[in-house]
Amino acid sequence: MMGNVCSVFAEEPDTADQVLTKNSEGASSEKEAAISLEVKMAEDTGMYYQIALKNYDIPESGQSLSAAVWSEENGQDDLRWYPLEMIDGFYGNLIDLPWHSTLGKYYIHVYQSNKDGSSSDVKGGSFNVPWLPTLSPVITRSEWKDESKSVYVLEMSGYVIPSESVLDVAVWSEANGQDDLKWNRMQNIGGGTWKLEIPVREYRSPGSYAVHIYRKNKDGSIKYVLGTGFEVASVLSADVAIENYNYEAGTACIKVQNIDAPAGVSNVKIAVWSAVNQSDICWYSASESSDGTWNANLDIRNHRCNWAKYSAHVYITDGYGFQKYIGGKIIDFSQISGSLQSSTNAENGTFKVEVDGFRAPDKNAVLTCAVWSDINGQDDLTWYPMVYDSNSDTWTLEKTMSSLKHTGACQAHVYAVKSN
Repeated sequence: MMGNVCSVFAEEPDTADQVLTKNSEGASSEKEAAISLEVKMAEDTGMYYQIALKNYDIPESGQSLSAAVWSEENGQDDLRWYPLEMIDGFYGNLIDLPWHSTLGKYYIHVYQSNKDGSSSDVKGGSFNVPWLPTLSPVITRSEWKDESKSVYVLEMSGYVIPSESVLDVAVWSEANGQDDLKWNRMQNIGGGTWKLEIPVREYRSPGSYAVHIYRKNKDGSIKYVLGTGFEVASVLSADVAIENYNYEAGTACIKVQNIDAPAGVSNVKIAVWSAVNQSDICWYSASESSDGTWNANLDIRNHRCNWAKYSAHVYITDGYGFQKYIGGKIIDFSQISGSLQSSTNAENGTFKVEVDGFRAPDKNAVLTCAVWSDINGQDDLTWYPMVYDSNSDTWTLEKTMSSLKHTGACQAHVYAVKSN
């Protein structure tokens, strides 16, 4: 169908084909004007129709030409103005048929803008669109740009638009709605092919991503073209282990291994705490070893030397910049109280307090014992250090009864004292 002239006819009376000009004396003379307005299909796809206004010269009072084009269907809801420029001896432009997207009869009116701000009707007519072009834009490339998997590349082919139009693309991760939606502009790389590079680090979540492509026209109108998507896999799994556990020193190594992360690992952070309200929380940055494991050394001195059970939660940040909790461990540095026994020796007039099997994550910790009689409250309370016997692994306090003010029932409470 290339080059076939579609039916065009002037809607004005015959006198519209005549132009009045002034001679050198200022008198008007009538000159037959062979002005013609043609509209024909510009190429085989039917996407563009060529406007050709021939045998017309813009007079001294004129400034520019433009053509109003609209389809007969639904009034002028698709009216669009096309500026006309001189092309190969005629004034012309391409009608973007997909923008109008209507079959049947179309109208075209050419107007001249004058220097004094007025406008003049130059020529009018109509033409027929027997069929609409089939637009088949397709995604021809959808993959990571390189092995770092930090930038995703999309290419769309088979879509030709006028130079003044652009393709804007909405991209967002489907997690949490559209909280990270960003608009991107596709690059025209020629031949009806468009390219977009998406830096995944600019978004908030891994998982499924949605991509919607829109065409934005010079007049500000927007039309949806197509949609696609892609997947961003975060850290899939990892194992957490505890090594080099030293109860007495209050230290341990937290090892993160067997990490399955398609985009690689950027860093590993480990939150460790013992207090219920996390008031002693400390974040450890793990170091990567040559064997691919990540390790952090826990020391209870970073947590007020609390003798307690510690929670360790591991978070991995992948190559996209997404952080994910992958598991945790409990490391027990609780005090082992052992057994407490007390006795009296009436013959010797003494009392004894013994603690067997006491353990704490502090090899220099000691035990002290508070002793008082029940009468008159704690008016005779006295603190005594206990003596450790490594052979029997026993802490002992032995004192005479005379150290107490009162006879009768007495209390003995043992406390551990930290060395740091």
